[in-house]
Amino acid sequence: MAHKMPTGSRRKLLLPTLISALVIILSVALVVEYYTSNQKRPECNPDLPGSSNFIQTGFTPVCGVDEASDGRLNIAVHNFHFAQAKDIQFHFAPNQQSPLPDEVFMVVNVTVENIGGGNTTVGAGWEAEILNGTSYVEGVTNFIANATFHNTYPNQTIPNYAQWAGLYLPPGSHSDFWIFFYVPFRTVDSSNIVETSNFRLQFMVYRELSYGGTYLGNGSMNCRTIACQTPDVEFIVNPRSTTN
Repeated sequence: MAHKMPTGSRRKLLLPTLISALVIILSVALVVEYYTSNQKRPECNPDLPGSSNFIQTGFTPVCGVDEASDGRLNIAVHNFHFAQAKDIQFHFAPNQQSPLPDEVFMVVNVTVENIGGGNTTVGAGWEAEILNGTSYVEGVTNFIANATFHNTYPNQTIPNYAQWAGLYLPPGSHSDFWIFFYVPFRTVDSSNIVETSNFRLQFMVYRELSYGGTYLGNGSMNCRTIACQTPDVEFIVNPRSTTN
């Protein structure tokens, strides 16, 4: 004959079980909250000065703080500084006009990693937004030139004229490099570099136009054996060091 457990005993057994379940639930919730709060949360705010200039029709924006990824590329922005042309060891193509010694450039340290399993090249197509306080510094443009950086890592720039069609990144590879941006002023004089002490990088933008295929060299891809993709993705990276 089966004996029934007294009601009080059942309650005593259920109470520790309920407490254990609550502890597990709370622990999971805390882990999820910690994980979520420590992720690089996307920020695509069209109300920030100048940001609407970068949200291009037909492109899918992929945004983030410090870095952003679309599952094919991961783009990270590390740091930046301003320098005059006379302090940069440029290497110009024969048909390229060199800047005046006091003209100012912003140099940005970027890492691109190919995480998608296909071939790709990375070249021109970068943009930047610079703020002078809260004002948008207009006319900042990607400056295509090679340069040498002594005792500095990374030591390469992009685009690289030796690989004129872009830097080849096979699956699983990554590259660290500097990107140049020309910073315009109404007058060119040595005081301009002093003015940049108030400038800060607000956004870095890269437009991914193609991905995949079989790499043939000089930036060209064969799309017959392995299909090429046209992702039309716009990376918009907001460096953490410059966020409000």
